[in-house]
Formats: sequence, structure tokens, C-alpha cells
Amino acid sequence: METAILKIILCSSLLIAIYYLFLQKEKMFRFNRFYLLSAMVFSYVIPFVKINLPAVSENKNKLIFEEITTQQLIQNTSHASDFDWMNLIFIIYISVAIVLIVRSSISMIMIITLKGTDIIYQNQKVRLIEKDVPPFSFWNKIYLSKNYFKDQIDHRIFLHEKTHLIQKHSLDLIFVEILQAISWFNPAIYFYKKAIKDNHEFLADEVIIKKQFNIKDYQNLILAEVLNAQKISIINQFNFNNTKKRFIMMTTKRSKSEKFKKLFAVSAFAGLSILFVQKVYASESKPEVKSETREIATEQSLKLDTIPKKKIVESAKLKTKKVPAPPAPR
Repeated sequence: METAILKIILCSSLLIAIYYLFLQKEKMFRFNRFYLLSAMVFSYVIPFVKINLPAVSENKNKLIFEEITTQQLIQNTSHASDFDWMNLIFIIYISVAIVLIVRSSISMIMIITLKGTDIIYQNQKVRLIEKDVPPFSFWNKIYLSKNYFKDQIDHRIFLHEKTHLIQKHSLDLIFVEILQAISWFNPAIYFYKKAIKDNHEFLADEVIIKKQFNIKDYQNLILAEVLNAQKISIINQFNFNNTKKRFIMMTTKRSKSEKFKKLFAVSAFAGLSILFVQKVYASESKPEVKSETREIATEQSLKLDTIPKKKIVESAKLKTKKVPAPPAPR
């Protein structure tokens, strides 16, 4: 299990490094979303995939097996009376995982139970809440402050939040939260979470720009909304710390190397699958079983054919014992 965990961390780290080095600055947001989600799933699945390979040298296998067995016996004997650290590590892991799951669940419950009035606005479910919070979206609903809505919500803000719902960005965030809870020890998962949230904003901004809205005016609107920042990890919210990145991506043009980078990213999956897959070497066990059977049969036959030493001596004495001659007739 320790080997699988190490493979998960290494594989996910390499794939997120490829994203930040080659894909992050490219204007191919849909591909990047697919890449990030696939990279997470791949990293957590590939260490448990098994492939059968031809057997290596029989003598090498035997030596390695004997060496490992000897080491394990020594370790088990020496640590039999020591404190069980694995139980302590498992308890710590479970405790942290439960805390993270509870925290995420509380965040979702707080959002869902926000008191307000549900309406349909431009064919979209909207909840008008009493609290003065910036607009945000979660699952299938946009949450707006009543005061904000009365002052005529900006169409660009509404379209931005609606894009998050149409493209199902909440599913990505919930998936990352679950992975973070069960693998909080993996430092790469936090980089995935940030990259996914940033990419969600790029996707939503792309829709606004395609509607031919003035980019400068839209950027000023974003700057105004940044002042009302509120951090809730599981929602898409119209205020961000990645403002500079978003402004750069709005004016970035597609590069000629996009196709090459896509091909490189996809080929990375193939290379890492060979590196991190669980290799099972076919063992030439049948001949070994036959030879072992012959040895056992030989030993048993020897045991059966062997007669205790005392019995042999006694039987020899019986054979050599002189029988007294009968008395001569008178």
C-alpha cells in the first residue's frame, strides 16, 4: 500500500507540473479542464492496474524472494514487541479525513440552507438572500443579494455565473474536495484545486468575451467586485485573487504550438502508465512444483524403506541364532 501511495503522489505531481509548465498559459481552456480531471483520475487509478509480463530469471527470483523473506522475518521478530506506529498513522489519517469531509459538508449545508426567495430570472433559478454578499453560483442555482438584484444586476455578471452552472463546474469542485479529503497527504491535490478553479474563471470569461462585450469595461467590473471578496472553497464566486491572470488570458491569442502541447500532454499519460503501472511477472511455477513433488516423494519413500537400526540387528541375530540339535536316539 505504501508503494501505491508513493506512486499516486509522484504521478499526480508530474502531471500537474506538465500543466503549469506547458498548458496553463495556453488559451485552450476546455482541453485544460479535461486534462486536469483526467490527470487526477489517472494518478489515483494507474498504481492499482496490473499487467502481466514474461518471467525473469528463475534463480534471480528465488534469491530475491529468499532475501525479502529473511528480511521480513528479522523485522517481524525484532519489532514484535515495539509500538505499532502503523495504527497511529492510520488513526491520524482517518481523523484528518473526517475533519475535511465534515468541513466541506458544513460549507455545502450553509450554502443550500441560505434563507432567501427563490425566483426564475432569465430562465435560471436564482435565490435572493438577505446577506450582502457578492454573486456566486453553486450546483444549479445563482445566489444574489436582494439589494444587489434591486439595483439591476449587470448582465455580464449574471452570464458569468450562469456559465459556471451550464458547464457544471460545481461537479469539478465537489470531486476535488472529495479527493482532497481522502488524500490530504498528497501536496499535488492542492495545486490541482487551484488550477481547476482558475480554469473555471477563464472558461466563464471566454463566454463573456465571445458575446462581444467591451473587454476594458468588463475588467473594470471585475476590479470593482474584487473588493467584496469572500472565500468559500466549494463555490464559483464573482470575485477572485487571480485577477491579473484573468486579464492576461482575456487578451492572449492562441499560439501555434497548441497542437504540439496537446500531443505532448496526452503522450505523457502513456509514458507514465508504463512507469507507474503494477507489473506482475509470470512465474514458472509448474516445473518447480513437479520437482518439489518428486523430492517429497523420494523423501517419503526413503522414510518408508528405512528400518530402525535396532530392528535390523535383532533380525540379524534371529537369523544367526543356532538352534540346538535334537538328542540322538538311544
